[in-house]
Amino acid sequence: MRQDGLLTPYSSIRGESHIHLIPDSSSGQFPYDVRVKNALLLTALLLGTASTARAPSLSEQLPAGALLTLETRNAGGAIDCFAGLLVSAARGVVGEEQGGQMIGGFQQILKGSLGQEAVAGVFSVGNAGGTFSPELLAVSRVDKLSGEFFSSLMEPKKGARVGDYTFSQQGKTFAGMANGLVYVSTNKDLLMGYLGRLSGKTAPRLMNSAAYTVPQRAMGQQELSLFLNFSATAKVIRGALDRAIKLPRLLSPLVDALDTLGQYAAGFTTSAGGLTASSAHAANAQGRDKPLYRMLTDSTDFTVQDIIPADTEAVMASACHPESGAYLGRWLTRVDLLDPPA
Repeated sequence: MRQDGLLTPYSSIRGESHIHLIPDSSSGQFPYDVRVKNALLLTALLLGTASTARAPSLSEQLPAGALLTLETRNAGGAIDCFAGLLVSAARGVVGEEQGGQMIGGFQQILKGSLGQEAVAGVFSVGNAGGTFSPELLAVSRVDKLSGEFFSSLMEPKKGARVGDYTFSQQGKTFAGMANGLVYVSTNKDLLMGYLGRLSGKTAPRLMNSAAYTVPQRAMGQQELSLFLNFSATAKVIRGALDRAIKLPRLLSPLVDALDTLGQYAAGFTTSAGGLTASSAHAANAQGRDKPLYRMLTDSTDFTVQDIIPADTEAVMASACHPESGAYLGRWLTRVDLLDPPA
């Protein structure tokens, strides 16, 4: 469903429990065994509520404003599928036995890290002089085997501590490992901000950003997923061009179109029958490219159910939007203005 160009998130359903206590008619007090049973019942209900509360994922603890994220969650099945493809490809290079052993060891490391939960995000970080640069932040859960592997890649150095987590500079990056997590970033402040959030610091989080949560909830949980924030990227590009050369009039429509694209999420998960893919797109209703917004959010009923046989297994119907021809023509005109013919 779309509402003002956005995919509306799923509604949550809340249940309520009612306990009716009847006092003893002679004393007006509740019998002791009834009070004990009711206390135990209330305790069990509270514990059940606490156990069903979902802990925030690694991606939800990221700083708000991510330009892009790549996420994995319970991706052991997907890793097994890709590992099988790599083994088949390696047979003709190093032999079946050697290729299988090499890929098998690496497969276990991946399943113990990316196969559990991991996320990599790109953020726009402010620098001195009012400039911004894209910076990477990546974090993954690790088991004992994968933890030993990543630990061997880090030089033992005296580092800094943020809450419950420590890190040090490793070459041109900043990395560390603590509490079952391994994390790395190209920017020190970005990493410190994330570790502070993991330690309970109050700060804007990606989980509280509608730009992230709306398409993610519509897509549903996937083993491997991608999130793109076109609007935030357009804002960064517009600001960079304005400071450097002032946004040229011919380039402004391109940035407007990127802003209107809004946010996009896509992913896939493995099943017994193969791969199942899902995606969701939330166009930006405040974008300046109104024709593009109308084309992205328009829908129609082809009434194919009235003309196809009842035993048809799958149907796909598509058509060009009435405005698509004029929209393409305007872009071709802009290209001619950028590079006029000789």
